[in-house]
Amino acid sequence: MIKSIFMQAPMLDDTLWTMPADQMTAMEKLDKEPFKSIFKLHAKDLESQHNDPNLYPSKMSDKDLKRFPDAVIQTVEFDSFLRETGKFADRLKNFGRLKEYTVLPGAVHGLG
Repeated sequence: MIKSIFMQAPMLDDTLWTMPADQMTAMEKLDKEPFKSIFKLHAKDLESQHNDPNLYPSKMSDKDLKRFPDAVIQTVEFDSFLRETGKFADRLKNFGRLKEYTVLPGAVHGLG
């Protein structure tokens, strides 16, 4: 049984390449295709797996989140996945599963 989980700058879903370009930061626009290609390596069919929680953990059901282990999330200020990490942290918090959420100031994805 997994009692706790530590996530560092997690890549949780497809928000980065499905959100409208006019809502993206300059960094998100630069990161969009490289990070999407990483997900393509893990997916059987990226488009058909749009709601698959095995590929996109933030899309897991509330039922599964209630059974999620206690979590600590650490991310960075300049991360193209900060938006979805914050949303996932809020969902975990609502179910009493988030023990700590830290955003390291001034750092970028991969250098936190």
